[in-house]
Amino acid sequence: MMHEGYIFLNFLLKMKILLKLSGEGMGTKNGPVFDLSAIEPVIEQVKILKEKGHDIFIVSGGGNIFRGRSITSIVPIKKDTGDYLGLLATIQNGLVLKDLLSNIGVDAVLLSALDVPLICQTFSSELAKKESAAGRIPIFVGGLAKFGLTTDTTTVQRAIEVGADIVVMAKNGVAGLYSDDPRKNPQATFIKETTCTFILDKKLTPVDFTALEIARDNKIKIKLVGLDKISESLDPDVGTTVLPA
Repeated sequence: MMHEGYIFLNFLLKMKILLKLSGEGMGTKNGPVFDLSAIEPVIEQVKILKEKGHDIFIVSGGGNIFRGRSITSIVPIKKDTGDYLGLLATIQNGLVLKDLLSNIGVDAVLLSALDVPLICQTFSSELAKKESAAGRIPIFVGGLAKFGLTTDTTTVQRAIEVGADIVVMAKNGVAGLYSDDPRKNPQATFIKETTCTFILDKKLTPVDFTALEIARDNKIKIKLVGLDKISESLDPDVGTTVLPA
């Protein structure tokens, strides 16, 4: 089995990193949809990671704007309609991320699985690699253009398509994986290193189960970190390493 020494070995090397940014990191809970006091530190973290020489790709969540399941319980619309509304929310977040990165001197490009030519290019793995090679950060939005799939699953799938070395999932208010929800159980213990199979067997929920299964089957390594530790995400002492086993 590989272990976190593999991550440490690559700590000083240039890597392809697929970064998942949760929508909740762009707005405060029960507060404004977009909160600059929350977003700006995240953007700065991305810039620092980029300046370390790594190739960065981003998948944007949309939970700060809209979650499909939150509307289907109160409005009589189909589940897939709600899911598509959630995908549109990721496009809105992507537009904001792109402009904010540009404001601090980081070039980014928006690539959408949904065809919205007026505001972004349509995703292809070849285009994403080309934009990255040119020094820009591709931001992937619109999920996989299918209903019923989470942005976690999108993240792992895009990592496969662009040949990412590692997936970094940055969570709001969580430093990594715990044996239980630390916000509810003060006795929960921190897990520094684990495997996809362990998380699936224990039914822990830091990552969507479908995403974990795909990561395991395709040998994709995952790092779980807090939003404030994005720039240090390759450090073996930061966050939780999830090995594809």
